[in-house]
Amino acid sequence: KNITLMTDHFKLLRSKLAKINETWFELLSTRQNIVSQIQELKISNEIEIIWDPKQEKDVFTQYVLDHPRADIKQDLAYSLIIELHAAQTRSYPAWSEGEHLNSLSADRNALMNPILLFIRNRTEYSQLNIKKEYQEIINNIFGENNET
Repeated sequence: KNITLMTDHFKLLRSKLAKINETWFELLSTRQNIVSQIQELKISNEIEIIWDPKQEKDVFTQYVLDHPRADIKQDLAYSLIIELHAAQTRSYPAWSEGEHLNSLSADRNALMNPILLFIRNRTEYSQLNIKKEYQEIINNIFGENNET
């Protein structure tokens, strides 16, 4: 009897998890649609579609404030979702492919948006071998000198 109850409980929990997964993917799709609408609005108003590091600073600053205990995997997941959705602009850096680095690294931090990493963990950020052009952009939006 105890095994049957446990099995039923597993089934119930897995069913709940499946519903959450379905909702999560629906939300991701909705988010993608909103990003597309923003891009379409920019096009219709003849606004250049470019990567906006200041906007990312604002988004990631709010994210870190709202989720102060998120771990690196959660940060990486969020970074990857934003990269996936923003990639349609074609000017969005491919962080997860190391576009911002002088040399590829196996470090998970190297896959993450460096603006988020800068906000979350300056020590880890400073370990990245970031290309000068990206380092200057990041330093500029944070009001840092270019020797960081």
